[in-house]
Amino acid sequence: MKYGAILAVVLILGAMALPAVAAPPNQFSYITVNSATINLDDEQATIALDYDIDGGIVILVHLLGTSDLKKKLLVISGFEGAKFQKLDMGHATLSIPAAAQNYGGGRTGSPSTPLGLRCRRLR
Repeated sequence: MKYGAILAVVLILGAMALPAVAAPPNQFSYITVNSATINLDDEQATIALDYDIDGGIVILVHLLGTSDLKKKLLVISGFEGAKFQKLDMGHATLSIPAAAQNYGGGRTGSPSTPLGLRCRRLR
């Protein structure tokens, strides 16, 4: 009887962990990123993220606010100091004022910044 209860707990915990392990590479927590577009204009970058939020979480985001959503989108973008220009339940636009260095003569350079998830294809 004692081992049966332990086995049941292990099976339940395993069943709860399985969806997280099987998550697609473009999913971060409850956010599934469909596309990420990064535009660089001189030293300023703009990141446009199109994403889906898991169904049950959408209601919580509406009720509790977008602070957790903002934190997760900043991790996904790779720029912790970004400012939100637009944020809704399926799209966000972030602005990064000093994303690149201007070397003069029309040359700019941007340090490598890892995204918080793996992208299937970059354009």
